[in-house]
Amino acid sequence: MLMRKTSIAAVVVVSLCSCLVVRGAAPPASADLNDALAKLPKYKLGDDRKPLDAINSAVVQSAGNPQERAAIAAKLAAVLSGDATHDAKDFCCRQLYICATAAEVPVVAKLLTDEKLSHMARYVLERMAEPEAGTALRAALPNVKGKLLVGVINSIGNRRDVQAVPALVAILNGTDNAAAAAAAAALGKIAGPEALKALAAHKNHADAEVRNTVIDSYLLCADALLREGRKAEAAAIYEEMYAASQPARVRVAALRGLLSAAPQKAVAILLDIFKSDNAPLQAIACGFVRQMPGEDVTKTFAAAMPSLPPAAQAMLIDALAARGDSAARPAILALVKSQDEGVRIAAIRALGWVGDASDVPVLVGLIAGKASESDAARQALSRIRGAEADKAIAGLVASAAPELRAELLRILASRRAISTVPMLLKIAAEDQQEPVRIAALDALGALAEDKDFAALVERLVAARSDNEREAARKAMAAASARMKNRDEAVPPILKALNSATGPAKAALLGALSAVGGEKALAAVRAAMRDADNTVAEAAVRAITDWPDTSAAPDMLALAKSDKQTHKVLAVRGLVRVIGADANLQPGEKLKLYKQTFDACDRPAEKKLVLGGIADVRDAAALDLVLPLLDDQGLRNEAATAIVRIARNVGPQRGPAKAALQKVIASGADEAVRKQAQSLMERGK
Repeated sequence: MLMRKTSIAAVVVVSLCSCLVVRGAAPPASADLNDALAKLPKYKLGDDRKPLDAINSAVVQSAGNPQERAAIAAKLAAVLSGDATHDAKDFCCRQLYICATAAEVPVVAKLLTDEKLSHMARYVLERMAEPEAGTALRAALPNVKGKLLVGVINSIGNRRDVQAVPALVAILNGTDNAAAAAAAAALGKIAGPEALKALAAHKNHADAEVRNTVIDSYLLCADALLREGRKAEAAAIYEEMYAASQPARVRVAALRGLLSAAPQKAVAILLDIFKSDNAPLQAIACGFVRQMPGEDVTKTFAAAMPSLPPAAQAMLIDALAARGDSAARPAILALVKSQDEGVRIAAIRALGWVGDASDVPVLVGLIAGKASESDAARQALSRIRGAEADKAIAGLVASAAPELRAELLRILASRRAISTVPMLLKIAAEDQQEPVRIAALDALGALAEDKDFAALVERLVAARSDNEREAARKAMAAASARMKNRDEAVPPILKALNSATGPAKAALLGALSAVGGEKALAAVRAAMRDADNTVAEAAVRAITDWPDTSAAPDMLALAKSDKQTHKVLAVRGLVRVIGADANLQPGEKLKLYKQTFDACDRPAEKKLVLGGIADVRDAAALDLVLPLLDDQGLRNEAATAIVRIARNVGPQRGPAKAALQKVIASGADEAVRKQAQSLMERGK
């Protein structure tokens, strides 16, 4: 049955797609259409489709002209009733699906008994609004058997044909189980008192397939009653089908219906489920609890929790938490002290959804407990809604032990508690414990606003250790990345540079590299000449960490220096910024890469540059790389780069093809040569 439905659906899609293809075409002239119709009867799959396209175009274009459409439909029906090939008749049905009228029904109906074309006939009749189509399908019932009968029944069901109910009931009472199952499915779609009566009488049918379909359709009839507002009648069916003797899937469907038809009865059933030991059904019940509306529902389930077994308590707590209704809070808060660990953890976690600021002390007190409870408490504290919760957490910071103090600061950061920034700045400046000061700086990295940036600079300058200084630098980098105008971050740093010394000055230079810009670059260039070697080295690292190619000339100069460390840092920095600069044209990138490559004196850095060149989508990149095939130390990397360039620019372009041939003929590794060969073959 499902396969036949799917087949018809697929036919619909194909026909609609064919209509879309020709919709924009001009309608064929009458002579052309007649010529196409004359050729149609002999059509076989694989023949020239021009006649079919002409007919299809005429059908589509006739949409606004009922008279013309009826004339075309009549001509198609004539082909359908004549001596035409199967493929031609198939095509006629596809077109009649679009344009058939009541006049074509008799011709199409004759095909309902045709083993090969019955499904195409149903395809036409099933979607027709004309009552003649329904009459034809009903009339075919005594004349078809097996799959054809099942198909006709399916179409009748899809039409919701009330007049067919007596015939369907008769089939349901028959001995053909496949047809009986199809009739049961159709009756469920049609619904109504007669269908309901027949289905009720067959709920215990001997055949399993029929029985299952009858039950499904019986529930569909209840759904129909519910849509009509006849809740009491629907509820009676749902209650009946929730019986313990029914399969689980039926009971779940019945319970779902009962939730809408008789919510109070459904709640009572759900409570019984939670009191049982049926874990799978309890999990499904939790899904229903999440969906049911109303504060009264929340209160009912919350009130029942103390009497439930622990496993059910934990599941119901999660369901109530998902509702987000604070009416569940008192019951959940009480279970934070449960003897069962699973219940405690669920309750702690749930306070994040239904709790409020008054629960903060309880949750904070749990952070120092077992790891599982501590994690749940952190999650809840991060999730409780409202500014009052921010205040409550912040209010406990001062009196907390150092380790907990740092934890609370991290929680405030996760809550995006921007109102606590003044407190965080004070802690970062004054707290006696370094871990706490660093935690405050970490939180400031997430929360500080533009107006707080100067204060972060002060914290970096005043840092008491390298770890604290690094935390301040990271906070500055994160805060500057959020600034509307990053240039505004430069003046506070430059001001601090004037008086800073040693490690602080070095860290400020690193902060400038994160911000970028002309003024920042000028300051870093000046610092490269600082008498303090620590500061000068920090300036070099800041230059090589610069975010864009504005510092490329400085990096090139460093790449040519005598200090190997500077050379390596500079080459890495150049490859990074050249590759990342989307504003550079390929020629400009290649020029910079060549200058960088020429400055390298070790294979390791040259290979790094080759990797960058390989990503340039320009055949000119090949000119830089090809000579390196003769360098035994770089041959494999050069060959790999050539393959990547050729793939990007097109392996059959002259330069790329020639380069690939050289790779194949080179002494590069076999794997690279095979890649080159494969690329050339795919490009042919």
